[in-house]
Amino acid sequence: MLDLLDQSASLTAAYLHHGVECGYLRADLDVDNTAHAVNGMMLASAIQGLRAGSSVDCTALNQAISRLMFDGIRAENA
Repeated sequence: MLDLLDQSASLTAAYLHHGVECGYLRADLDVDNTAHAVNGMMLASAIQGLRAGSSVDCTALNQAISRLMFDGIRAENA
C-alpha cells in the first residue's frame, strides 16, 4: 500500500512539475508536498464514495475538492 502511495505521488508530482514548467501552475509550488496532499484528497474521496449513501454525496465532496485545489479557501478580500 505504501509503495502504491509513493508511485501515485511520483505520478502526480510529474504532472505538477509539468504545470509549473508550462506556466499554468505557480512557480513557487511545493510540488512534492502538493502531490501528497492531492493524492490524500483523492484517497479520502474514494473512501467516502464507498461509504456514501448516494452519488449526490460524492458529487458535493468532489466539487469541494476541486474548489480547494483551484480556488483555495482564503476569502478574496483577506
